[in-house]
Amino acid sequence: MAYQRVEKVIMTKLPEGGLAMKLSNALESFRCFLGTKAAWAITLSGFALGAYLMWAHTGHLVSALPYFVFLLCPLMHLFSHHQGRGRPREDHQA
Repeated sequence: MAYQRVEKVIMTKLPEGGLAMKLSNALESFRCFLGTKAAWAITLSGFALGAYLMWAHTGHLVSALPYFVFLLCPLMHLFSHHQGRGRPREDHQA
């Protein structure tokens, strides 16, 4: 369902043909890839790698957590403040 929304946004925001068609084809290829054995293998490999990192390098990951928080703050600021831009707030009485 999320892919349908992304495809709808792509088709409405971009002009006909060209880049929109390429992105639509890429999304369709990705959709076909999701149920394959290769997709499962990549997903399980990612989980195995994550488990290995947690097991063998817990100290490194824990010591890096404060830096991850500092890196996450600007990203949250950038992506969370764009939702209400350009529209008046409905709950605010003028």
